[in-house]
Amino acid sequence: MVSRPERLLRHREDPASATFLELFFDLAFVFALNQLTTVLLVDLSIAAALRTAILLAALWWLWVATTWSADWYAPGALVLRMVLIGAALG
Repeated sequence: MVSRPERLLRHREDPASATFLELFFDLAFVFALNQLTTVLLVDLSIAAALRTAILLAALWWLWVATTWSADWYAPGALVLRMVLIGAALG
């Protein structure tokens, strides 16, 4: 019998393609990146550039952590779906 945490991991026979939620999360990431660049274009000061760099680092960290977890865990798991929806809305 497989324990509960192991059932959440992606199996070798699972498809390697991206799910709709993973693609939606990537779209939300691109939208957030677009918003950051728009704010930077409005105010080209050094302070705005530093704020944008800090927000970009946080956004990049969120994207890397979420895509890494989406690669390791089963695409149909409810927990992974909730994480992707929460990250995209956040």
